Amino acid sequence: MKSAPSFLVPILLITLLAGCASLQPEYQPDTKVPTAPPLLNWEAYEQTLRSIQSWQVKGKIGVRVPDDAISASINWQQYPERYSIYLSGPLGQGSTWIRGENGQVTLTRGNQAALSASTPEALMQNNLGWSLPISELHYWVRGISSPNSPVITKQHGVDGELIALQQQGWTLNFERYQNIGSWFLPGKLTAQQGDLKLTLIIKEWNLQ
Repeated sequence: MKSAPSFLVPILLITLLAGCASLQPEYQPDTKVPTAPPLLNWEAYEQTLRSIQSWQVKGKIGVRVPDDAISASINWQQYPERYSIYLSGPLGQGSTWIRGENGQVTLTRGNQAALSASTPEALMQNNLGWSLPISELHYWVRGISSPNSPVITKQHGVDGELIALQQQGWTLNFERYQNIGSWFLPGKLTAQQGDLKLTLIIKEWNLQ
């Protein structure tokens, strides 16, 4: 993976009310989407879906931690060498950007100074003192496992889609699947580890 795809949900969502509104990014696809293998041929399906390096999701994201719960709208654009994620609070209040390119991750909110690190996990660790396996979400959001760590358990639905997964100490559930071209992609992802729970509702998918 040439660029660590990611988002920094806790640090971003905590600061959503800071800063001013920003224009959302425009998605510019740059490759042709391969045809999906049959879902029941899971190994081929997962491998082909991993090869798709340009995509976009729009929706809502929420993080629940002990004594707090925060949510935001999300627009995540992924490309082979770079990515950008835009978060905005209720009624358009606040804006936060995270961009990754050339081995550097930068977080920008409002007029505050940008924060940078070599990886999203390092950015979280430096600013929060703890981190989530953010780079794995690059795969989980598409309803597939990450190739970077062992799969402990997984469960498939009657059509072959992935509906549950345990990886990196996280328990994941995939729901509300939708047809995007020849692909069958989740519309809802929940990931939980102890008291931390992340929920991603995907209202729009674009694959390229």
